[in-house]
Amino acid sequence: MKSKQNTELRPGREVGGYRLDRMLGEGGFGGVYLAWQKDRPSALKFLHLDSVGPWGWRELFVLLPRQLPHVVRLHGHFKWPEDSPEYLVLVMEYIPGVTLYTWAREHNPSALEVVEKLLPLGRALKTLHARGVFHRDLKGDNVLVRESDGAPVLVDFGAGISPHAPRATWGALPPASLRYRSPESLAFIQGHQYVSKSRYQYAMTDELYALGVMLYVLLTDEYPFDGEEQEEVIQAILVGHHLPPHVRNPRVPESLSRLCMDLLALNPQERVPNAKVLCERLEALLLENRGEKRWELPLCYGWGDNEHTTEKDLPGGGAPPPGPVTPTGSTWMSRALPILLVLGLGAVLGVRLKERGEDLEEAPTPETVWTDQDIEPVMGATAPPPLTPNQKRAPCTAGLEREVNGGCWLPIERKSPKCPPQTLSYEGSCLLRVAKPQPVPVSLDAGGPAPTFEPPP
Repeated sequence: MKSKQNTELRPGREVGGYRLDRMLGEGGFGGVYLAWQKDRPSALKFLHLDSVGPWGWRELFVLLPRQLPHVVRLHGHFKWPEDSPEYLVLVMEYIPGVTLYTWAREHNPSALEVVEKLLPLGRALKTLHARGVFHRDLKGDNVLVRESDGAPVLVDFGAGISPHAPRATWGALPPASLRYRSPESLAFIQGHQYVSKSRYQYAMTDELYALGVMLYVLLTDEYPFDGEEQEEVIQAILVGHHLPPHVRNPRVPESLSRLCMDLLALNPQERVPNAKVLCERLEALLLENRGEKRWELPLCYGWGDNEHTTEKDLPGGGAPPPGPVTPTGSTWMSRALPILLVLGLGAVLGVRLKERGEDLEEAPTPETVWTDQDIEPVMGATAPPPLTPNQKRAPCTAGLEREVNGGCWLPIERKSPKCPPQTLSYEGSCLLRVAKPQPVPVSLDAGGPAPTFEPPP
């Protein structure tokens, strides 16, 4: 389907009165193109009728009656070509902007700004849920931050469900990204993997759990659970022992961390019950903390000239705690150059993992760099050096990297105590952190296959 679509749908081609400009994204359910009708831009989603089947019509029925401020708008639809239709084409609102995860990576938001982005999504979900509509693939890649006003917009209802939509899910679980699936949905499939015609009943608590995962990633740049293999991720979700966000990133206010953990509660009965309650809690956080310095600090440490990491910058004084960082300003290259080789090593290892099929769907991860506190040499350090969220974990590359405190480090030829910047002194050696392999970007479309332990047809 993809190769034929790419051949037929070229920039400049006229389709149904629209002139194709360029492809915006492609995934399991179809390709999306920027197209123009006179001076009006639209996003055209092409769904191959034979390959996609009822899924295309399902998305149409989900979107057709929905005209909400923070939900992508459907302008129309048609079949193409007219004489012998092969595609269902959805004509949708074009939203110039970036995904929510990309916005976080580029903007380095404060806790207050994250709440301000989440609240409109909560209000949209409250209205959708009241109408019996569920998105079923909530993640940062399916939220666009509009360039003109910064408003978040929920997109890609390819896995959505509505009382008026035809049934299209024949597996036990609806399509979704594994890391956003709720523990109860994975427990269901494990208990019913050989039960004929078993179907999991997706609920509001599943959607709010996925929203909790999205919030966790925004606050910490980490998923709430660890694991490289699919089975490891599944077991981590089922166990549900997640570190609170404020433990992984001390710049996260505890009240916001608590809300995130309530969304991720293992027992759905203990979870935030619905989007209405979620909005009330988000509104209360904004009301109580607007103007509070801690809530207005960027969640990541920057290296800009105006981003001091001194006592006067932190509530209550004291040295800044270790945490994830984002490089800013012209100082990045001069200070980060020594770690570029390590980043390159991480990228190579990431390609190797991809070739072996060991990768999982992941949110885009910011470039891995560290705070001034982290990169200064620790003279005569006796305790194991701390790890950063984006640091590679063991197993480490044999003969090249050294494992210390569960993380991977690159030994430098120079010896302690005269360690260069960007390194740590430990047990007589100078160590440089090794970055995690960068993930493969996630498709713009919802889905991907359900876990491999789904019941056979």
